[in-house]
Amino acid sequence: MKNSMMRMSTLTAAILAASPVMAGGFDKSDHSFGILFGDDNVITTSFSQTAVNTKGTASQIYGGDQSIGTGTIVSDIINPEVALRLSAADNVTCALKVEEPYGAEVAYADDSLVYDIDPGDGSSVAITAPVATKYESQSLTVGCGYDFALSAGKLTVLAGPKIQSIKGFFSEDLSSLDAGSADNLEVDLDGGTEVGYILGAAYSIPEIALRASIIYHSQIDYTGTGTIDSVVPLSQLGMGADVGFTTTGSAKTFTPQSVEIALQSGVAENTLAFLNVRWSEYSKLNELSIEGDGSVAIPSAGDASFDDINAQASAVTGIDNVLGDLIDPSLSLFHQDTLDVAFGMGRQLTDNLAIGASYSASLKLGSKYSLTPDGADSDNVRVPASETQTFSFGGEYSVTPEFTLNGGLAYTLLDSYTAEDPDTNGGLVVRFGQAEATSFQLGMSYAL
Repeated sequence: MKNSMMRMSTLTAAILAASPVMAGGFDKSDHSFGILFGDDNVITTSFSQTAVNTKGTASQIYGGDQSIGTGTIVSDIINPEVALRLSAADNVTCALKVEEPYGAEVAYADDSLVYDIDPGDGSSVAITAPVATKYESQSLTVGCGYDFALSAGKLTVLAGPKIQSIKGFFSEDLSSLDAGSADNLEVDLDGGTEVGYILGAAYSIPEIALRASIIYHSQIDYTGTGTIDSVVPLSQLGMGADVGFTTTGSAKTFTPQSVEIALQSGVAENTLAFLNVRWSEYSKLNELSIEGDGSVAIPSAGDASFDDINAQASAVTGIDNVLGDLIDPSLSLFHQDTLDVAFGMGRQLTDNLAIGASYSASLKLGSKYSLTPDGADSDNVRVPASETQTFSFGGEYSVTPEFTLNGGLAYTLLDSYTAEDPDTNGGLVVRFGQAEATSFQLGMSYAL
């Protein structure tokens, strides 16, 4: 059975790569490091793309009957990957993997969700919606494994660094004016490059393609720095013309720690079964708080600082720090951990062709955030993250003994989801119905 199982070395990876993970709403990688396990030197590449048909309706918290369709707000999820495995000695194997593990691009059309509504007391309340959120990352993971021979099978211990960079952007409307980006708060932060690590172990019996592994990915901390561009809405306060400004800002953030358990085994001649389980600690990544430099002079305001203008506006309104959210904005993020589970089977049909299928689910763990409004699933309207179920199918074809092509297709169901953010101007409720996503993956491997 060994030879036929080894010819399926990249099949499970192809099936899982076609299955969008979407943990926490912006984690698009399964963080697997299975490339390390194998006897030959090999280079692999993979490219996957997911189209998410997420639409919803937005309405005002205070009970008005108006609502506006959001249209499709989530951009396609693209995930390229390159990996390499090299045997350094008889019992030492090293590997590296380059990928873009985290990413999200969610956008509501500018001003499409802004309108005035009478909450019932004769006043006019402006509803404003988040306009855009974009998150990007790159990572290089390097790991080496040392094999210990056992009476049956072998034990592998592995460790190595993960070098990772992140950056992000978000904006939101500041008023009900139909002014496009001219009335937006825009924040652009770059977290730079930081280093974490992976640590794990695996037990394997190659003769029956049995392998059980556990790999830990550490939390990686960042200090994001960048710019805050905004408009001080003085006209709405009766203090003259609006004033635009640009200043610097910074924020502490991180990518969460995770643990992956992977099992696979030959269960019959030419047949392989596999199970992957991954826990990610998103409950700690609950907020992004930006600290801006309010002392920077604003030329369009006669070189007055933002702090000076804020003090004047607070004196006029009688509200302390009335413009504080413009210079020190914050975002509500995630409040629950995630559990991603996938299981499936692969079968070698001929000497050259293997096929397989899997079912996977992305689940939220624990109770909802205590401050989530009744009737809502979360207060994160920027990166909607419902639970998902995915059905995947993949195949692998050996063109030559060294060169193999693989690919996969997946269909994902996303649960209905309601996000309610009472901190937007006037409050915002966005209701997403059940949605779907389709994915494909293409890849290759070449034995060196």
